[in-house]
Amino acid sequence: MIFSEWLFQSRLKKALDLLNCGMFAPAAERLRGILRALREGGEEGQRKAIVFYLAECYMAMGDERLEEGDAAGALADYMKAAELGVSFADLFSRMGEASLQCGDLRRARDGFLKALALNPRYRDARLALAATYSRQGLYESAVREYSAMREAGERCDIEGYADAMDHSRRGEFKTAARILRDLFAEKPDRAKALYREGVRFYQQKRYADAIRSFQELLVDHPGFPDVLNLLGVAYCGEKAYPEAEAAFKRAIEINPDYMDPRLNLAFLHKKLYVEEEAVAVFREILVRDPGNVIAMEGLDKLTSGKELVQP
Repeated sequence: MIFSEWLFQSRLKKALDLLNCGMFAPAAERLRGILRALREGGEEGQRKAIVFYLAECYMAMGDERLEEGDAAGALADYMKAAELGVSFADLFSRMGEASLQCGDLRRARDGFLKALALNPRYRDARLALAATYSRQGLYESAVREYSAMREAGERCDIEGYADAMDHSRRGEFKTAARILRDLFAEKPDRAKALYREGVRFYQQKRYADAIRSFQELLVDHPGFPDVLNLLGVAYCGEKAYPEAEAAFKRAIEINPDYMDPRLNLAFLHKKLYVEEEAVAVFREILVRDPGNVIAMEGLDKLTSGKELVQP
């Protein structure tokens, strides 16, 4: 094998250090270099791991562009990630959001549908899909998506929801969709601001500030598994491991198919030298997601005694 395990781990660690510090473009450049070298001689598991991290870089680069108002640039970065063949619900939802801002309603709809196929409990994607249907004039489809949110346990004003359903039964789908849109509308600016603030604090290693941002966000959104996962990661930065474990487990409880908190929980067990628990979690992941490269690599490292690189 041309690309030795030691060299692979060394170059991967440097790339991940850049990624974790928010230096996404340099991290992506390093990862592309590793991927080129692996094409000449490397293991399939190594290639899949690099593809995973490279997709994360492109997504982060797209997020920065989207925040700056460059929706077309963000979409280009997201499409680079998608071309790698990864199956991230967040990626397709962000592609949908960028497409929506570019005015491409068909591509936006397809993005949100793909995100929901991967994670049916992805609230933001369903809300955005309903809004996209409304913009397309497909009000009955919009009503269906809002109703799915209610059926999934989303809280809203009961009388208002009943009024919307009355309009729907009479075939007045546009009116019903408008009522439901207002019922399920959040305070997106505040929620997104807290989310991005928390992520920024984490990247700056200001873990206590990140914890405060995520906790504040969870006050109004207690059922957001992605926020709970990030909260757990921030707790790890503060070495508050019991709190991190509780956050990861709560995220898993809310969405058992969300693999990130399961992976983080496994790595937390590994860090605390509870290797039997780590092995058990990695095996649970592979039962639900047999192609999960990180879980396969993690399990192999633990059972073979090799050094494990945490994402």
